[in-house]
Amino acid sequence: MKKTLAIALASATVLGMAAPAFAGPFGDGSTEMRELKAWGVLTQLQQEGVNATAVEAHGNNILAFVTTADGKQIMETFDPITLKPVVR
Repeated sequence: MKKTLAIALASATVLGMAAPAFAGPFGDGSTEMRELKAWGVLTQLQQEGVNATAVEAHGNNILAFVTTADGKQIMETFDPITLKPVVR
């Protein structure tokens, strides 16, 4: 049940991020809705094998705080629609 709910929320989050660019990666709705979308993105990144511990908006992208295999905390930037890493 929890896994199904997480997948549904993550899917809804990604679809919801197709909003206009000015809305930012988590939309322009209420604080609760933006937090729910952020949680969905975090969950989806984790399901895709990214050891993310938190996410936040970073311009039009998503900034994820990731723990590496050696225990270091790094920041990685992801595209809000595809959740693919943004190459700088």
